Amino acid sequence: MASRPRTLSRRFLAVLCLFLALGCSTGDHPQSRRTTAPLAAKLPNLRVIFLSDLEGYLEPCGCQSTSLGGLDRAAAQIAALRKDQLPTGLFAVGNLFFETGGGHLRDDSDARQQEIWKAETLVDILGTLEVQAAVGGPGDLQYGPEVRDSLHARARFPVAAAPSSGAAAYLGDRIMKVGSHTLGLLELTAPQLAEAPSNGAALAKSADERAQALRNQGAELVVALAVLPRRTARRVATHSQALDFLVLGGKDQDGAGPPEDLGHCTLLTSDRHGRGLLVLDLQLTAPGQAFADDSAWSREAEEAARAAQAADLAERIASWEQDPQVDKPLLEKQKARLKALQQPLAPSPAANAAPNRFQARLVPLPTGGPQAPGVTAQMAAYDAKVNSHNREALADRVPPPAPAGQPHYVGAQVCSACHQPAFQWWQGHPHGKAYDTLSERNKEYNLSCVGCHVTGYGQPGGSTVTHNAGLIHVGCESCHGAGSTHAANPSTGNITRSPQANTCQTCHNQEHSDQFEFQVYRQRLLVPGHGLPPEPPAP
Repeated sequence: MASRPRTLSRRFLAVLCLFLALGCSTGDHPQSRRTTAPLAAKLPNLRVIFLSDLEGYLEPCGCQSTSLGGLDRAAAQIAALRKDQLPTGLFAVGNLFFETGGGHLRDDSDARQQEIWKAETLVDILGTLEVQAAVGGPGDLQYGPEVRDSLHARARFPVAAAPSSGAAAYLGDRIMKVGSHTLGLLELTAPQLAEAPSNGAALAKSADERAQALRNQGAELVVALAVLPRRTARRVATHSQALDFLVLGGKDQDGAGPPEDLGHCTLLTSDRHGRGLLVLDLQLTAPGQAFADDSAWSREAEEAARAAQAADLAERIASWEQDPQVDKPLLEKQKARLKALQQPLAPSPAANAAPNRFQARLVPLPTGGPQAPGVTAQMAAYDAKVNSHNREALADRVPPPAPAGQPHYVGAQVCSACHQPAFQWWQGHPHGKAYDTLSERNKEYNLSCVGCHVTGYGQPGGSTVTHNAGLIHVGCESCHGAGSTHAANPSTGNITRSPQANTCQTCHNQEHSDQFEFQVYRQRLLVPGHGLPPEPPAP
């Protein structure tokens, strides 16, 4: 037993020394251009706005708790930003026209027309917003190069396409005017580099040469719109001495991170599906020199990281103080480090003196935000067009029959004969009004929506977009299964009395129901007459 304290002490010293060696930095990079001071007297003289990875989204699903996004809200916010009288450029990057990542309509041939119309509406709206240029992604090829090229031809702005072959495509480096400023736009689309990191180095060298060529043509600011693997994009940005910013599209995850300082170039990302606008305010007085980061976004992220480090270190210190064998001088050093982490970030004198500075921010587009009526009308016209077309074009779309001897769907009204308390409760529940939310917005024949607002959609003996009599709304059988045999013989008919999470998650997924937690939702559905004993009748 006498050797145990010495073993603990040696282990502690090894961990502590490693922690000191790896963790003494407080987050300040010796070459960082970040500053904690605001722009102060140096006011922005240029603004650039980016939309990223729209993936055909005109508006968010209304079933989300926050429902961020909507091109009519984006239009209103862009108009408000332009009122500041700053020269403003607007660009789009990433997968623009069609949903990617296994979109549920990808293999639905009946949905092809409505999805192409939606993409055309999106292109028209981007023109209304006065987008100056866009760089597309591989997702835009979902319906083939001919459809993609027709969308490009429809656009009132230049669009660079992702390559449809394995070769990298450098499509249209160009000089553009944003007010009186000259912007060099570099377009990088090379998705084939995901598994060829050595080619990433070649792309980095080529991109820098191209950026320098734009500078030689008078570009004061050079921005790359890139659809690349993130690793490749970071390599390009890290090695560049001529790019100012690289804006990365082609993302497959939601959310956006703060600016990433990679040397001369800063890597920027925005959110997907039009949930927000990436806004870049610039003080540009010395073209060619690096930009210092004045973003509150960056400061908040760094402060959050320091707070997490401090909390972790404080917990470690509390544990170490309980060890009688602790090395006191090393412990005091860790306490000093904790104190430093708990201090506010100090401004960087070098960054404060930089002639070029920027502030990046993500401007969310929440429910209830202002909408541009003209763009709202364009979106409503699309909904009306789809509704009218699908109602007629899919009139003969009937569900497959239930196999012999298997139950088919009968509708909640049939269930009410024996389950009247549950039926009355259901009528007042959102499930009992689900189809109405589509009818109110001219979407009841929209194939993107209807499947989660009717019962037994696409199931044998169930419903379709046009054949759903008695099966509108999310009825009893959506959770408990087709009920014909149970209705015919309640004592022997198959029915699911306690649905499992996978039943609900067909519709209550991250895209459509971001706050869904099965046990929480299930508990809310247990009421007298539905999962609980009925309340006794009033005396």
